[in-house]
Formats: sequence, C-alpha cells, structure tokens
Amino acid sequence: MVFYEISAGLISSFIISPIMTSIDISIIQSQIKHKPFVESFKLTNLQLYSGKLPFIKPFGIMNFVYSATYLSANLTDYYCKKYDIDSKVPVLFNTSIVNVAAIAYKDIAYSKLFHSPEQQKVQLKTTHWNSYGLFALRDIFTISASFVLKKDFNEFLTKRFHLSTHVADLVSSFTLPVAAQLISTPIHILSIDLMQQPNQTIQQRIEHIKRIYWNVCLGRMLRVIPAFGIGGFLNDMIRENS
Repeated sequence: MVFYEISAGLISSFIISPIMTSIDISIIQSQIKHKPFVESFKLTNLQLYSGKLPFIKPFGIMNFVYSATYLSANLTDYYCKKYDIDSKVPVLFNTSIVNVAAIAYKDIAYSKLFHSPEQQKVQLKTTHWNSYGLFALRDIFTISASFVLKKDFNEFLTKRFHLSTHVADLVSSFTLPVAAQLISTPIHILSIDLMQQPNQTIQQRIEHIKRIYWNVCLGRMLRVIPAFGIGGFLNDMIRENS
C-alpha cells in the first residue's frame, strides 16, 4: 500500500535527520571559524545542547530534505511496479530532481540561519550556474548508488555469496553510497573551486583536486553513511516488512 511507502520515507528521514543536522551545522561552523571538523563537531553539539545554536528549525529543514528524497524514491518505485514499468530511470530522474532542489533550499535556509548578512552577500556574488550543475551531477551519483544500483547489487550478493535478503541490503546500503563518493568527490571539489576561485587555470584546479581529494572524500563518506547508509537500510526494511 502507498501508505507504507510514505511511512517508510517519513520514519527513516526522522531518524537520520538529527545527526545530519548536527553534521551540516558543524561543517558550516568549521568553515566560519576555520577550525578542524572534529573540533567543530564537538563544539557545535555542545552549543546545540545548551541552546546557543538553534536546532528545531534546522532539524525541520533537514527532515524536509530527506523526507522529500525518500518519498520520491519510494513512491516512484511503487507506481512503476504497479503499472509494470522498469523503475530504474524514473527513480533516478525523479529522486535526483527532488533531492537537488531540496538541498538547494536547505543550503539557502542554513545560510540565512548561520551566516552573517555580509557572508551571504559574498556567497551570492560567487554563485555560478556551472557549480550548481556540478552539484546536481554529484548528487546523481549518490542517488543512483542509493536507490537504483542497490537492487541489482542485492541480487548479486544473494546469488553469488548466498547472503540473506536483509544482510545483502545492509551491505549494499552501506557500501554503494560510500563507494559513489570516490567518483563524486572530484566533482564536488571542482564545483566549490569554481565558486571560490573563478580565475584558476585548469591545471591549478587539477592540482587542487589532487591535493585535498582524500580528506574531502573521507568527509563525504562519513556524511553519507547516516544519510543513505542507515537511512537507506531503514527505509528498505520498513517497506519490506509493511
């Protein structure tokens, strides 16, 4: 029933949104105060706990992002199955559009909450449509790994290694989104570099990507684990057991 598809998306999003809110606020605070992420993460959580930083509104915004993403994937897959349509392309297309739009909204809202008016003006001046296009391409890799390739990988694991359906889903939920960051990280770095360093040469951009690739990639892997690893597994389990 469609009710269960909606419930799975909403429940999964609600569970992962607190940690995602904390992570994203920590990233912003790290950038503003020029501190290492780990130090910023500890300080941010202390400030959230003490009420020095807002939590309810950022949490609501984050919950909207992942609710919209999971609902788009679940409902598209549900109706494709209902009408006997291959769901891979529709799920990728619909979920990518929803996710990119929701994240763009979240970034704007978080900027207003945590950046000063002067910082917001700088961000607007340095915004490039090329960067937004690259952001969209970056997220397509993660969405594809999290919602499209997972089914085929699950089948491969169950047939090749004789894993149970649940174990196969657990493995694919955590490995595929993380592995996707190996490909999407250079795109992410380039998109940020275009915004912050618009006059750099191609060679300079390549050297910049090489220099910070593994640090950024590790950060993106850690971020995607709750977002699509834990969340993806919970979403699948609720859908299957409903």
